[in-house]
Amino acid sequence: MSALSDRPRKLETAPFLNGYKNVYDSFAQVDGTQQPYPTNGGSNVYAQVAHGDIANKEVRPDVYVTVHKMINPVSLGRFAEPRPSAAPADRTWDQGPKPKPAPEPEFKFIKPEEPDEEVLKAKKVKTAKANKEKAKKEKEEKDEEAAKPDEEAAGVVPEKKETKKPTEEEEKTAELDKKEADKAAEEAEKKEK
Repeated sequence: MSALSDRPRKLETAPFLNGYKNVYDSFAQVDGTQQPYPTNGGSNVYAQVAHGDIANKEVRPDVYVTVHKMINPVSLGRFAEPRPSAAPADRTWDQGPKPKPAPEPEFKFIKPEEPDEEVLKAKKVKTAKANKEKAKKEKEEKDEEAAKPDEEAAGVVPEKKETKKPTEEEEKTAELDKKEADKAAEEAEKKEK
């Protein structure tokens, strides 16, 4: 027998196709007692099993230590009101109830006094004047310091700069420019008249 001879026999039973065996209830025929879908986690074996707190022997040590550092389990307990330091004084029936403490006085708003504007202005003027004098004094000291001769250049004599005499060509061009300017001024005066 060849390998091809048993091939049709294997194909007679169709392979499982995705959604091949899905069976759905008719949505229109769902009555009040039947739910169309099971509850979330309904088939989950562990869904309704109640678990208590786990012991630290059931947790890896590194995980337990890390969680214990983040959340201290003792601090998650109930808040207990602090106890008074001393026991209350015993009173007899004849003494009656404990006297009430004196009521605290009501809060009354007291409007702050507004400062006199003339006094404030005088203080500001006085401060400004003092600051001007201080700045003037500092500037004078700074200028005086800058005016002192340089100690390194004390023995040095400054060189005289020689004035450069204009050449003949420069003198001629200067005279021509002057004549042209005078001519232009005369023409402007004639036009104004």
